[in-house]
Amino acid sequence: SIEPDRIVMTNPGFFRIPVDDAMGGGRSDPRNGELMRMFNRMGVGESTGGGIPGILNAWRLRGWSEPSIAQLTGPGRVRLTLPLGESPVRGGRLRGSGEAAVRRAARRQLIVDYLTEHITADIEELSALVGLRPSGAVRLLRELVRENVVAVRGRGSERRYSLRA
Repeated sequence: SIEPDRIVMTNPGFFRIPVDDAMGGGRSDPRNGELMRMFNRMGVGESTGGGIPGILNAWRLRGWSEPSIAQLTGPGRVRLTLPLGESPVRGGRLRGSGEAAVRRAARRQLIVDYLTEHITADIEELSALVGLRPSGAVRLLRELVRENVVAVRGRGSERRYSLRA
């Protein structure tokens, strides 16, 4: 979910390695090795254990508060919380258009990340992912298409979005 002061992502199941190891990077233990090999062959996965450290480094570079990872029980899931509340540029909490720009950038990144993992998606999937009505998600997708990040194929209910090769 995207909230004014943070992004919260959850995944079913637990890490198969200690959380500290996942945060430190360099160790990958995918739940489905065959699926990971398939993504590697398609050029969309690396299996280097760098995903979480990359997120942590991006947050540090921006001067934002440290993200947190929690493993929750009942049912088992992992929650990653990415705080957005502090900005060294403004010397405090983001306000007005700055906060909207952060939410917009986060939503755009969610779309790119989703298309990296799912190869293609329709507007219903993507609008639910970013928490917007389809019309709002279409505006984000048009930007990504204009920037040659995302490709669109098909018309009407057959329209699909994917990362540009």
